[in-house]
Amino acid sequence: MRKLFFGVGLIVLLAGIGCSRGGARGADGGVFKSSDAGASWSQAVAVLSARGVGSAAGANILSLVADPSDPFTLYAGTEGQGLIFSYDGAASWQQPREGVLRTGAVTAVAVDPTEKCRVYVAKSDRIFRTDDCNRTFGEEIYVEGKAGVFVTGLAVDWFSGESVYAALSDGRLLKTSDYGANWTTVFRGRQAITRLLISNLDSRVVVLGMLGGGFARSTDGGLTWAPILDQLKPYRDANRVFGLVQDAQGERMMAATGYGVLTSEDQGDSWRPLKLLSAPGEVMVNAVGIDPAEKDHMLYAVGNALYETRDAGEHWAVQKLATSRLIRTILFDSSNSETIYIGMRAVQQ
Repeated sequence: MRKLFFGVGLIVLLAGIGCSRGGARGADGGVFKSSDAGASWSQAVAVLSARGVGSAAGANILSLVADPSDPFTLYAGTEGQGLIFSYDGAASWQQPREGVLRTGAVTAVAVDPTEKCRVYVAKSDRIFRTDDCNRTFGEEIYVEGKAGVFVTGLAVDWFSGESVYAALSDGRLLKTSDYGANWTTVFRGRQAITRLLISNLDSRVVVLGMLGGGFARSTDGGLTWAPILDQLKPYRDANRVFGLVQDAQGERMMAATGYGVLTSEDQGDSWRPLKLLSAPGEVMVNAVGIDPAEKDHMLYAVGNALYETRDAGEHWAVQKLATSRLIRTILFDSSNSETIYIGMRAVQQ
């Protein structure tokens, strides 16, 4: 029982890093959407089923991704309501037919850029795959054998779709080169991997963010790795990485850390801090986002407040959303930067 509690507790920790005490678990969660570049926001939480229209307004969002080939197709992993997906830009959501993916914590989702109907879904310590656009998922393609260890990230190689990476909470990175039939460990770290990113510029470049271990970077598809930790020492707590995103061209990466927001313009090889409105380490950055089409347009979130710059951090504007929850994920529409999605998560008591 203690091992089970540890596993669930770690999911909550990694999914809600930056949470402070207090707050409510009301109907102000789920996914919010803006169609006017963040000037206004509304909940996008209608869930369709054979029984009628339900709501994901109470859901805690752990992961939020879009199909690389269809920005209207979205996938959201929730803390207790499994997987929900949308084919109409969050106007409505659906759930899979399989009961196993309709409950529990879905910690990561990845869509194959080479085949949009192939989707990988991580539910805690297991990985599922659909090859028919969510009609069926079948049996697990991976089950973690260590108690209390779960999947924290998934990424599909956009150059060769048969290659998929899976990050684990015990610091291991797995890779398959046959769509999940076989997995091998390509990286072993001492800290939980919190974020996993394949460069949009070169798919051989893979960057990991860790909870206390800074970054690790591979330039050969996971064969060898270089730690990126010493260069972070001037920035206190920058070795604690909570978020990691990039623009569409892979020219800029952006990371949320315990120090603040860091950026890289060499595919994660070197990092520098952005000047924020707060002092380093003064606030906890919950989420980061980059406009796919304009790398100088960036967002970061602290609690329910959203900060925006359009000049690479020279100036910032801030707004607070009408929710008691934390902004956990930020996602730009890849075809229209006026459309932005955010996933919310309740503050832990």
